[in-house]
Amino acid sequence: MLSLGRFVTGTTACVAVVGALAYGSLLARRSLLPQWSGALARLAEIIIGLFVFFAVAQALGAAHLFSSITVFVGELLGGLALCVAGRRLPATGAHPQDEFVLSVRTSRPRGEVAVTVVGVALVVVQWSTHVAYAISKGMTHADTLWYHQPFAATFVQQHGFTGIDSLGYDAARWFPFNAQVVHGAGMLAFGRDIISPFVNLAWMALVLVAAWCAGRRHGVGHVCVLGAGAALGLPVLVATQPGQASSDVACAALLLAAVALLLESKLAPVPLGLAGLAAGMALSTKITIAAPMALLAVGVVVVALLGRHYAATAAWSGALAVTGSFWFLRDWVLSGTPLPWFAINVGPIHLPAQIPPSAPSLAHDVTSASAWRDLYLDGIWQGLGRAWPVVLALLLVAIVLLVVSGPSRMHRLIGAALAGGVVAYVFTPLTGGFGFVFNLRYLAPVLLVAFALLPALLSSRDGWRRLAIVTLLVVLVADLTMPNRERVDAWPSGTVLPAIAVLAVAAVLTYGVVRRPRALVGAWAAVLAVVALWFAQRHYLEHRYVGVGLDADAVNAYFRDVHDARVVVFGSDETYPMFGLDLSNRVARGDAPVVDVHGDDCRGWRTNLRDRADYVVMTQFGFGYFVKPPDAVIAGDPAAHVVLRSGNTTVYRIAGAFDPGAC
Repeated sequence: MLSLGRFVTGTTACVAVVGALAYGSLLARRSLLPQWSGALARLAEIIIGLFVFFAVAQALGAAHLFSSITVFVGELLGGLALCVAGRRLPATGAHPQDEFVLSVRTSRPRGEVAVTVVGVALVVVQWSTHVAYAISKGMTHADTLWYHQPFAATFVQQHGFTGIDSLGYDAARWFPFNAQVVHGAGMLAFGRDIISPFVNLAWMALVLVAAWCAGRRHGVGHVCVLGAGAALGLPVLVATQPGQASSDVACAALLLAAVALLLESKLAPVPLGLAGLAAGMALSTKITIAAPMALLAVGVVVVALLGRHYAATAAWSGALAVTGSFWFLRDWVLSGTPLPWFAINVGPIHLPAQIPPSAPSLAHDVTSASAWRDLYLDGIWQGLGRAWPVVLALLLVAIVLLVVSGPSRMHRLIGAALAGGVVAYVFTPLTGGFGFVFNLRYLAPVLLVAFALLPALLSSRDGWRRLAIVTLLVVLVADLTMPNRERVDAWPSGTVLPAIAVLAVAAVLTYGVVRRPRALVGAWAAVLAVVALWFAQRHYLEHRYVGVGLDADAVNAYFRDVHDARVVVFGSDETYPMFGLDLSNRVARGDAPVVDVHGDDCRGWRTNLRDRADYVVMTQFGFGYFVKPPDAVIAGDPAAHVVLRSGNTTVYRIAGAFDPGAC
């Protein structure tokens, strides 16, 4: 378990880093955009702080210095640099204030606001119940156990962004890893993953702030928040994001932040640069938005150049390149190509694909009636809820309105990018066949931006706005009453009342801070948050992967108390619990990279495993094809001792080197 001393040390480090970055971002924003205030100012500050956080972490990881001390010192220095820059930069107040802050309708019907508050609160409560489930059981989504958290834990062990060749699947090892960096930073602070179940709640909060900013200029920020809430409540997101390490909501939050900043930029350099930072960070979080991001990137440059905004063009392009290129450069260094998934043949440049062909895209059988009958219609129902025709209709209406009647070039450009995202989804690998229902979430960023912008497009007519509110409520209610087909129920039993109680206290404190921003109220809120985290982490670490109902429960429980061991797994990808409670075990699949045993199973496997393992896990669960040695190869070696048998799983403790000569 986590000692009080380590908890205090980790909490102090987190508070210091977040405080330094937050204060530095505040000062920098005041210098760069002194006329911005309210939610829009907070959004700009969040993007500035995230930019510095990721820049420091990526630089340290590239130098194999991704460790607790270096990250702590580096992030503090990053916050200090922001503070110095914020104090020394001349205030950019040359533009008249109304260049950025136009007249905004401030009168909002109380009924609309009340509906928004209740609707979004219900979605937040549902997400919080999933976080409470994760605190009571552990993070159980397949992708979290398969590669998200194993990658993050391995980055911490390696002090850099390597060492994952025997984890996950081929394509995933070259994905952008901003989301994993956040989880890794939490692991560095506490030596445990106690922050991880809460991370996606923070990204959810960013979604809601960005949605408000997207609609504030039209006086419908509250309805835009309701639209974002309806998207967040879709079963495909509720089942995979809250309490898990999935990165879809993080990508969607950053994309929506970029869109909100673009709409507020008026093509001025500073806000357009901030939008570029957010867009690049979204691309560095999930590769599935590459197509709409490419359209958006080129389109903004064209729009800015047509208006002769040359400084703004440079700011957008430079910021996007700075925050969006790191992981592709990492892939280039390690694999010889920045895009290992594709063969690149452009003029004299010929770079072969490094990844074998993956599962098919939806385009493979999108015209097949049997595929729709057997897979896709049921998958859409599972992923988008009972009101899925309404969800798709709202997506289509939002894109059409943006493209055809968007009030500005930027609106029309965003609509074109969303349309490109929908088309690209059809051709994205893993969206077809069996993976369709699981990977509908690849559409999440496009859906979320469309839902958040739609009310702003209807703001000029009260009747249309009210129709949008009613329609969004229909979607939201349909979402809330949908069952989940993932491992966690839509409303996990025993978690609803605790979630409501915690959120009620949090809402009161937040209201107090917002309405009366006094240091005392903020201090009490921080103290209560720390006390709550202390009790939450104790409960989490006590129950983490104990009797969860997973196929590997017995194995997971066994490895809770194993430390600093090399664990080789045959027959499963869901390896994360085997890293142990303190995340010190070095876990790898036994058949990845591909093993060649030269036709002699016994000698070949024992030679391959020699000096590789302290434990060997022989099992069979989860999806996928696994190459395994015959059980006798392991069981017959004098160094192997059975320490656990459960169902079709056997765990061997390896007391010495395997002996190929004893075959």
